[in-house]
Amino acid sequence: MATNFLTHMMKKAGEILKESRLKKNLTINDVFEGTKIRPSYIESIENSDYKSFQSQTSARGFLKNYANYLGLNSDNIIAVYRREQSDKTNNPNTKLKLKIPMFELSSSLFIIVIAVLLVVFVIGFFTLQYIQVSTPPKFDIIEPADMSTTTQDNVKVVVVAEKGKAIDIQINGKNINSVDQNGNYFYNLELVSGENKIIVVAQNGIKKETVKEIRVFRKDSENIQTTPNPDLNISIRSISNKSFDLTYSIDSGENIKKSFNPGESTQLLAKSKIKIEGPANLNNTIELLINQTKVGLKTDTGKQEISYNDGKILVSPLP
Repeated sequence: MATNFLTHMMKKAGEILKESRLKKNLTINDVFEGTKIRPSYIESIENSDYKSFQSQTSARGFLKNYANYLGLNSDNIIAVYRREQSDKTNNPNTKLKLKIPMFELSSSLFIIVIAVLLVVFVIGFFTLQYIQVSTPPKFDIIEPADMSTTTQDNVKVVVVAEKGKAIDIQINGKNINSVDQNGNYFYNLELVSGENKIIVVAQNGIKKETVKEIRVFRKDSENIQTTPNPDLNISIRSISNKSFDLTYSIDSGENIKKSFNPGESTQLLAKSKIKIEGPANLNNTIELLINQTKVGLKTDTGKQEISYNDGKILVSPLP
């Protein structure tokens, strides 16, 4: 009995979640449908690979949602995750040994070396500051889940932002200053019946901003069906080595502007179509998947409509 307990304690958080999922005969897509956690994030969690998450706080948020969905004790899963991170910190794989040759410096040469190092330090410092402020801020919305449904009159919106960065957070146009004990921004948003769009904007000191949107549906009763039945599972991933802006609209909805960094992706749900406007070489800028099928975008145009009808994907340029 003690051996089984020790074996369980030595497992990683991702392994425990994966074993529980397999025991329940659930696929990764089942977990995505139940939690709206991206399949790529689910695979990263199960492989104990947390490099794709913005921070450890963000990773813990997704672990908690995944554990709760499987009916596991989320506090135990978080404890196992913290043990993993502690083991990495306390057990480095390599140790560097430096041998510094002894030599003598004249006073004039010493002053020159110090001056050069000071100039390099100053240039490096201001370069780093410029890069930090000129890069659009990063954040994740860890609560509520996108496309989730509730019967409550309000919902708590929790945003995880980069630590140590001076940014302003807005939720549906309201400036947010409330921060919880973990340093996460939060806001209790009142819901209306049916669809509620939650638009989060993060802006740094030079007005560089990142925008993300999720949707939450409020039911007034069990007899009212307000959750849509989307047919299209859309994935958009940046394959460019530069940041760019993309504007899209789902079905006949409003235009949404989003900034993409290299390698960044987003998941969307739609009934029948999506319109996209971006760089002229859109086919070389993004990879678009519909229901896990790669879409061949048109060349030499940044405005395109992708529709889905009777199992066929149609791509059309827009004026």
